[in-house]
Amino acid sequence: MMKLKDLKIVHVSPKVIRYNKLGGGERYPQNLAEAISNFGLNTSLITFSSNKMHFDTIGDLVIKKYRALEILSPLIYEYNPFPLSLSFFKDLEDSDIIHLHQFRTLVTSMSVLFISLTKLFKRFDRNKEPKIVVVTDHGGGGLVHFSYLIGRYVNGFLLVSQFSAKRFLKFKKNKIYIIYGGVSPDNFHPIDNVEKENKVLFVGRILPHKGCEYLVKAVQDLNVKLCLIGPPLHQQYLKFLKSIDKNNKIIFKFNISDKDLVREYNSSVVTVLPSVYVDCYGKFHREPELLGLVLLESMACETPVICTNVGGMPEIVENGVDGFVVQPNDSLEIKRKIQYLVENPDETRKMGRNGRKKILEKYTWKKVAERCIKAYIELLEKD
Repeated sequence: MMKLKDLKIVHVSPKVIRYNKLGGGERYPQNLAEAISNFGLNTSLITFSSNKMHFDTIGDLVIKKYRALEILSPLIYEYNPFPLSLSFFKDLEDSDIIHLHQFRTLVTSMSVLFISLTKLFKRFDRNKEPKIVVVTDHGGGGLVHFSYLIGRYVNGFLLVSQFSAKRFLKFKKNKIYIIYGGVSPDNFHPIDNVEKENKVLFVGRILPHKGCEYLVKAVQDLNVKLCLIGPPLHQQYLKFLKSIDKNNKIIFKFNISDKDLVREYNSSVVTVLPSVYVDCYGKFHREPELLGLVLLESMACETPVICTNVGGMPEIVENGVDGFVVQPNDSLEIKRKIQYLVENPDETRKMGRNGRKKILEKYTWKKVAERCIKAYIELLEKD
């Protein structure tokens, strides 16, 4: 880490910030940058806003929000904005380590091309150019068709799962590092005075690829309520979920504070993430869940989880130890696992404790930052 103490690290997240719509892919850059800054390293975060440029701070982390255009969908929108000021390039030029979040976005493509040109025209002055450029992908992105070219000029890919890494094998394998994702165990934790209810929990954007209909069907004949927490971003799908809830099992909570979310995790028997590759409209999703930060949050609260064998989720859930892994598009199997956890409270508590133990050992943001810093050092040594 001594090699990093005098270097400037900048994280760049292309999302136009709207806090009521934040998901794992938006929280991740800020949480990681903050964790790295806690090691005493000079770290900042660049992101974008539809408002004028402004600055925020979280502890030692400086957050710069540049104004961006986001109204020309499908090319330019809130998850793939176009910066209205190119002055953020100055921040890149003045940094030693540039950590870009999201691969197929205009911001990442523009940043990598700018850095490449900077290195080309300053090739005789190595002390005045960024030393390494790395990318962490969170899935999604915009209509950028030259990603292979961009990838050739990236020093390393610091990815959230082995599943995500498969997409980047076309680049040099020694550039790929798996750093996973994390959770704050101080923010997400067991609460002693909160009792378990006969309640099943889902947390996330309410979208077709989340497979919520299989969870709704699973609970219809069980003595449980189903709490769906998250923004309803697909109105047709929301109506569909309501139509199949024949026994009035669903409680919708579209907007909730972090404090209340922790209580929901603690008061639930299990958190379920039933994501699918093929949704109810027949659409195929190549990357429905690169990791599943919701699972880590639940486990940190000592609440076991059920996830489908989709994306990177099986990498963090050990079947029968801290939760269950079931096949996607299978409401009957989800029902059986929920029923088992409801009827076996001692085993449910044991799985919850196992989950919390795993989080503390591997999936805190401090642990993720340590893996990230180790990758920085290795790439600096190769450069």
